[in-house]
Amino acid sequence: MTKLIVAKNPSILILTNAPYLDGKKLFSETMLCYSYRVSTLIRYGGSLPVIILVLVGIELGFQFHPAYWAIGAIALFIVHPLLDTIVGQNKKNNKADPRLAKAILYLYAIFQTVLLYRSLAASQELFLAGISTAWYMILAVSIGVLTGSFGITFAHELFHAPDKLSRGLGVWLLLCVSYSHFRIEHVFGHHKDAATPLDTDTALRGESFYRFLVRSFLSGYTNAWRIEAKRLTNKSSLAFIFANRFIKYSLMQAMIYALIYYFFGVVGLLFFAAQSLVAIVLLEVVNYIEHYGLQRKKLDSGRYESYGPQHTWDNAHVMTNALLINLGKHSHHHISPSKHYQELELLGGAFIHPYGYAVMVWFALIPPLWFSVMDWRIDARVQAGGIQV
Repeated sequence: MTKLIVAKNPSILILTNAPYLDGKKLFSETMLCYSYRVSTLIRYGGSLPVIILVLVGIELGFQFHPAYWAIGAIALFIVHPLLDTIVGQNKKNNKADPRLAKAILYLYAIFQTVLLYRSLAASQELFLAGISTAWYMILAVSIGVLTGSFGITFAHELFHAPDKLSRGLGVWLLLCVSYSHFRIEHVFGHHKDAATPLDTDTALRGESFYRFLVRSFLSGYTNAWRIEAKRLTNKSSLAFIFANRFIKYSLMQAMIYALIYYFFGVVGLLFFAAQSLVAIVLLEVVNYIEHYGLQRKKLDSGRYESYGPQHTWDNAHVMTNALLINLGKHSHHHISPSKHYQELELLGGAFIHPYGYAVMVWFALIPPLWFSVMDWRIDARVQAGGIQV
């Protein structure tokens, strides 16, 4: 007979010669392994069918009617928030197959590259066919919603990884939305200064999203440059140029724009810039809702208190964390940034959004509604003690 050892990771099966495990138990343990993988794919692989759906929608738009190009935006900002609200919250922490969880990230990067190429070609075909500008912009918005919601979220997970391949794919996904400097500013700036006045990605209480957007967008570039300049202070001029990630990323971005212009012309260039703008706005609105109104206390020593769950807005909605690979478990990510997304948990003490991310994004776009939903929740915790705004 064969002995089956199930390691701490249920996706790993170790078979050894042993006289005391019958075939029935071997079969059941093997099925457990496969069900574990299937549950991982169902739980975190939702972005893959969505992006395939959008690819199909592009082709249907050519064959039948351009309205099919709106599939991505409709799926993520109308259908998804409705389903997310209906399904509701689940604070249970579920583990996943680490290899399959990583494969989902890699597959998405491939699918998004194909999607961008096809949509760039489509934009040129639209122009040549004389399709109205309105449909052209609908396609750009639909693609930007995907590259902003999934693409940047997956890039965020990848550029936090220890291996070069994952980090490289993360930067590539950021290049796809013209925001590659975000890696520098986020990893080496935001994670150090989050929930303090030093962090421009932390929205102040009473600050509208639109004011925050301008401040965060402009300071992101200056902060990234400052971080690299400080890191390379003692380097020679030549080393400063060649080792400067801000310069390298900017040159890669310029090369991408040049290639798009060469193959797809001005129309492709404008399309790529338009979908990038949509994606960037989505990134910034997510930054806004994750840290709104929360600040760490400044100690007598002049330093700020350690980062804790109370300095982040977490989200426990099932579909939010399924589609956005546990982005809602944000406080745990800040406390343990090296943990992979499938290892993140909802921590006690964190603020919890009353609705899923898509609904909160809609609220953020309407400042009076946002303030009425959020400010009293902050004030109640302030009065209870333990946090400041």
